[in-house]
Amino acid sequence: MNVEITEVIEHTKTADRLRKYAIQQEILLQISILFNSVEDFGKRVQEALHIVGNYTEVSRVYIFEDVEERKASELIFEWRNDYIPLNTNSLTRISYQTTPSWKKFLHQRGCIISADVQTLPEDIRQLMMPQKVKSMLAVPLFLKGEITGFIGFDDCEVHKIWENTDLEFITTMSNIISHAFETHHAAQTLKAMLENQSKINEELVRQNNDLQQFTYIVSHNLRAPIANLLGLVSLYRPNEPQLEINKIAMSNIKVVSQQLDSIVRDLNEIVEIKEHLIGETKENVYLEEELGELFNLLERQIYFAEAQIEVDFSKVSHIFTIRKYLISILLHLLSNALKYKHPERHPIIRLSNELTDNFVCLQVSDNGLGIDLKKNATKIFGFHKRFHSHVEGKGIGLYLVKLQIEALGGWVEVQSQPDKGSVFKVYFPR
Repeated sequence: MNVEITEVIEHTKTADRLRKYAIQQEILLQISILFNSVEDFGKRVQEALHIVGNYTEVSRVYIFEDVEERKASELIFEWRNDYIPLNTNSLTRISYQTTPSWKKFLHQRGCIISADVQTLPEDIRQLMMPQKVKSMLAVPLFLKGEITGFIGFDDCEVHKIWENTDLEFITTMSNIISHAFETHHAAQTLKAMLENQSKINEELVRQNNDLQQFTYIVSHNLRAPIANLLGLVSLYRPNEPQLEINKIAMSNIKVVSQQLDSIVRDLNEIVEIKEHLIGETKENVYLEEELGELFNLLERQIYFAEAQIEVDFSKVSHIFTIRKYLISILLHLLSNALKYKHPERHPIIRLSNELTDNFVCLQVSDNGLGIDLKKNATKIFGFHKRFHSHVEGKGIGLYLVKLQIEALGGWVEVQSQPDKGSVFKVYFPR
């Protein structure tokens, strides 16, 4: 009779083990299927922790990732059982310098396992006791064959005894998650490489367009003064210096030479903007402070124009950018607003800004002469383009504004109506 009872008990135990094994295999299959894709990786990891947490009935399941050249590890994912309040503090960081046993156990024993944390080394005990942990299990996660973190299980309710089959199950699950992390990291690296390559391609296209545009500007703007210079030189009669034509030619040669020098200087300024951008350092540029200096520079123009300038930088006090480019952009826009004032009214110039997505929009509006965009929309930011001839100017200011903001990774927009004024919006990357 006793033999029969023993056989029944053994049979029941075997059946329970097989049932447990079947459940564990099903869970491993679920988790494997979860990580068939690397999309929504964080969501998939959380789902995996939820599945294994419900099965093991522990208080918490979490994943830590090594940081600071593997001198510490930080929490990156966590699942909590329903009975653990969300506002309960849990372990978020482990320093391997103050808790050396943690790293030692993972590397030498392949796990940290205990039904009673009081039996663990003092440094681990001191780490776990404030979390009210009674029992725990932690197994390493691997990336390219090296330990880069761990997955842990805490129980704050009971002294959970982990069987060998449990450890095998958790270790297998850890390997699946390790492989998923490795695939995710590889996908992220590939994505970053492709994005970087795309940026390089875009930059090459932009540089090629800039080069074509610059070539056109050079040929277009130098052609006329060089032709005039050649024509004047051909008029000069070196063998007859007393001729009046020689005086006229020399006088005009000087004028054309000065025009040519001015164009070359403008072109040189364009080249310097493109060359010096790489070496420039970005900083927090406080707008109202810089405006004070600009108002001093433009004091004479502001006074004679009887201009009213309204400033509202309450939304954004500073922009992280290259200081001299921001000042140059503001100077050109303010100078133009004063220069092209309407003859029948005093200038009212408004400066403001706002946040839009990942950009700071700096806005300069005026009530001046305005520009007919129907006729000049494609020319407004062109090199040596002018739309009002009654005041002095070279037509390079707006071109430089566009060049500088695009060099910073932003752009400029304009709204304008003749006789009503203009609004320039300059978008600086945050």
